[in-house]
Amino acid sequence: SSSTTTKGILLISRRSPFIAILKRSKKILKDTGKVELHAMGPAISLAIRLALELKSSENNFVKIHTTTGTTTVIDDLIPLQPNLMPKRRERKCSTISIIIKKTINN
Repeated sequence: SSSTTTKGILLISRRSPFIAILKRSKKILKDTGKVELHAMGPAISLAIRLALELKSSENNFVKIHTTTGTTTVIDDLIPLQPNLMPKRRERKCSTISIIIKKTINN
């Protein structure tokens, strides 16, 4: 799956279909009053776009709390030639967490 949902938490990837995660986010927000969006790297802009669209669709009756950070990710590099050893590479990746809460029932 290109996005995962657990108890109102959406993990967004760069391949997450925007309309599908927007609908899922709206349903979670309607049912629970709160939705959390989490994304890394290239998916950050998608998460921000989603949060802004949710804010607009709720007539701005939401509160948004955003946290940014950096995490270390590990890439396992598998060689194309069988006589070479696999390598492991660590790199830093930006992260974002966006919590959206309804402020009134509209």
